[in-house]
Amino acid sequence: MDRYQYNFTSQAYGNFRYDENGIYITQKNTEKIKYVLATIKAVEIEFRRNQLSNLKEEDANHFLEKLAEVGNYEYFQIQRGGKFSKIPENLKNHDLWYLDISMNGTCDLRHILPFLDKLQVLEIQAEKVITGDLSALKNLTKINIEADQWVDDHQAESISNIDTLSLKITQLSHYKFTLKNCNKLQTFKVHSDKIDISELNPKNNASVEEIEIKAEEILGIENVFEFKQLQKLLICGNVGKEFPDKSDQFEVLRTLDLDLIDCEKIPLKIKCTLSDLNLQIPESIHDFDSGILEINAEEIRVSGNLSNIPSDKEVTLSPYTKELIFISELQDEIHLPTFSGDQLQKLYLSVPILRDFDRCFKSFPRLSELRHYHLASDISLGRFEQLRDVRIFQDSNEGGIYAIQFGENLKLKNLNLGDIKSVLDINDFPSNIENLDLERCYQFRDIVPLKKFPNLSRLQIEISQGISQSENRILPTVLDISKDKLPSLDTIKVYSPSINHITKSIIQFSKLSFIYHEKEENIFNRFSNYFDMLWDLNRTKHILSQEEKDYLAEVMVYAYDTPLGYEAVCNTLKLHKYSNKNMQLLLEDSIPLFNPDKKELSEFLGQNKKIAFLGTTGATKTQLKQDAKSLNWAPTNKVDQADLIILGKKHLFKVFPKEGTYFYTEKAFAEACKEEAPKYLETNSEENQGFVDNIKTLIHSGSSENLLLALELMKSGGMPDALRDEAFFIAKCSTDTKVKTKYKNFLKGSATQGEKNFFSLMLTKKGENNIGIYNQMARSLSPKLLDQFLELFYVKHKNFWIEALKGLRSNKAMRRRIIDSDLFDQLSRRPSSLGHIFKIPLYKEELEYILSHRMFGSNLGRINITVIDELSEKLLEFPNIKYVTINNIDAIEFENIICKLTKIQELTIDHFSGDKVPSSITALKNLKKIYVTNFDKKHVELPKEIFELKKLKEVVYNGTVYNNWQEEKLNFQF
Repeated sequence: MDRYQYNFTSQAYGNFRYDENGIYITQKNTEKIKYVLATIKAVEIEFRRNQLSNLKEEDANHFLEKLAEVGNYEYFQIQRGGKFSKIPENLKNHDLWYLDISMNGTCDLRHILPFLDKLQVLEIQAEKVITGDLSALKNLTKINIEADQWVDDHQAESISNIDTLSLKITQLSHYKFTLKNCNKLQTFKVHSDKIDISELNPKNNASVEEIEIKAEEILGIENVFEFKQLQKLLICGNVGKEFPDKSDQFEVLRTLDLDLIDCEKIPLKIKCTLSDLNLQIPESIHDFDSGILEINAEEIRVSGNLSNIPSDKEVTLSPYTKELIFISELQDEIHLPTFSGDQLQKLYLSVPILRDFDRCFKSFPRLSELRHYHLASDISLGRFEQLRDVRIFQDSNEGGIYAIQFGENLKLKNLNLGDIKSVLDINDFPSNIENLDLERCYQFRDIVPLKKFPNLSRLQIEISQGISQSENRILPTVLDISKDKLPSLDTIKVYSPSINHITKSIIQFSKLSFIYHEKEENIFNRFSNYFDMLWDLNRTKHILSQEEKDYLAEVMVYAYDTPLGYEAVCNTLKLHKYSNKNMQLLLEDSIPLFNPDKKELSEFLGQNKKIAFLGTTGATKTQLKQDAKSLNWAPTNKVDQADLIILGKKHLFKVFPKEGTYFYTEKAFAEACKEEAPKYLETNSEENQGFVDNIKTLIHSGSSENLLLALELMKSGGMPDALRDEAFFIAKCSTDTKVKTKYKNFLKGSATQGEKNFFSLMLTKKGENNIGIYNQMARSLSPKLLDQFLELFYVKHKNFWIEALKGLRSNKAMRRRIIDSDLFDQLSRRPSSLGHIFKIPLYKEELEYILSHRMFGSNLGRINITVIDELSEKLLEFPNIKYVTINNIDAIEFENIICKLTKIQELTIDHFSGDKVPSSITALKNLKKIYVTNFDKKHVELPKEIFELKKLKEVVYNGTVYNNWQEEKLNFQF
């Protein structure tokens, strides 16, 4: 039986199918689903999520009791995170075969286990475990206990049918195991301070397949060789000065993992063929037998003190050895023996100062994969004819220049180099390569392929800024790629400030996915936008000819802010036929380039000009023509006769304008009209302020008649900022469709594209997707208009209080009212968590005001906020904070506040404004997870002191996730 026999659903979904017999419990109200629980067979309780995460101890215990009152469960799991202290007693009424409990404090199961006669699997994680007598559990086959103390640890001897015993106990009182009653034992794993296996003797030794022992002191190691059918053996600890010379007694061993502290001699004479040999060389060994590395093992992993391996030996790897791994944390210079192996396929090296690569690794005719970190010598790869995948990194602070030479290497597909200090040239790489990724290169010649790379599909070249620009480095200035040299290229990333010329041959490509550069405005980003536009056109079934691609590149890349010539203008107008939204936006933004001397439309006021209105416009053509006549301009429908053209969207040019014609947007036309006939509402005076206040009174009256009257007054009097937010609110939120449409049409003529997009947003009164709606608002409106709009919107839609706090800035009085009513109401339900699942943006004074509320006491354990101005030191009054998510702090605040909250276990800084995380992070001794990023710079640096955090398990850094930090940090590049 296993977990996968159950079909799980979530309580949060609220609907259940007949075939679902497992459920994830995430909410405290189970009364509504009692009818479901009556038929459910498997339950997993997720205390870390949703409502359950904030249940107090008494409530959590009661919740579990109520949950166990119904149904007949077979599988029951409580995940870590809850504050419960008791296991529900009525679990004894269920036919459980699987029980898994993770909790803090003491897990006492004496009142339950004697009744669970069908129990097969028992897994417990707690500080202290009490099980009582287990001898009656005849069906129990697996025990997995992780705790500081198992009070009844002698009970491990009483279970006759156990096949898997896994114990991680800080200190065992019964550390001498016999297991003489066990006749089916297959797996024996014990981690503790002291273990004695001298009398370990299950009824059936032949059934034991795996032994794993980790302890400071291990007694009776000789006994392990009595298990002739052992397949996996892991020993970590002190077994004495010498490992017993009996390894030849193993008959079917497949995995051997030895980390023998203070051992001076490790004789290994294994006759069987291993799948894995993992050997940690202790400092105490001074005469290591390199012949061990010739053992028949498919994978050999050697770590620890590699300097004790004699370098004057020759090692011929077994024909069974396919993978060879060397790992060391020592900063000493290492010289390894000379290796050869006819069947070796993978070579992995993570040794800080490994010299003489070419001498050490002499002959591997089948080598297909090479991972070499900390490059410290020249390296020649031509002799490895079967190479397919190569990754070589030099330490960023290691200044040596080491040559990397290739031969034909016809089978090489993937090449990744990083922090290489020697001069690189794309033409030096094998021509059959498919993916070329060069990270933080220090020197590189012009990127001009002279030979054909028929299969190269991905090219990434990043020039490092780690060395001063004043140094005499060879840097690329030209990017010249073409289809004839790179016919398969579909992805290119180039980061090099030194490049100042990209040839037009790049336009031959239609699917280059990405070109980037650190600055906002440069030819790299313009090409990036160009290829994004091609991709979007292809997505919407608009396929451009090569000629049209040239037109598009001219306006998007090469013209930039230089006016186009007449022929280029006509070519660009040909693209106007495409209805793609992004294409239309591009053409609208490009209109200023159509005018030879960049004249503003207002400069033609008072002149006798013919004007044409083309394409789709916000206002009606009739209204626009009337406005043109009031400016003494003559409207015309003949494109080739117009002096001025107001260009809307989606116009198909059958006739092109004459040379010298000027083009403008509808918004520019509206501004010209305003300039010619100034609106009285838009001048600053006490009298005009009175007019504005009167219009606001009409608007706030709410009647449709007054709203329409206010609109007419604004049409004649103008649109001051004081009325613009009111008009936008009516255009978006009025319940009268006629009023809403008239206001919307009035605003469209002067609206930005973002504001036009805002009109198409679907707002809700119920708030099912408030976050998504707010994000679209923020993208569409300027911060000032968003601030003004939310001030009006919140009054009608109180469920948007979170979004109001995010967008409101100027009206601090309203922000305080929201905090007093909405925020405090929610915090009262979870006083241990400020911010819950959303980041509350707060001024310093607001944060101090919130933290002063009596509801918190000393219970605050989690914060999730955005800092508007600066972070308050009042956080230091809450030393028990464990989970911190903060957006927008600098290095000083990090050092002076965050690093003093020493109980923090999880830290997320979504927008760190500094260049480097301070070294004082070492004060966070309990830190288990850290996430740091900065969207304004390419990298945020981590200090080397982060290696001192021994509890740190997960690091998310500049977009890269390290899930197993304590191991992966060995390969981390600063």
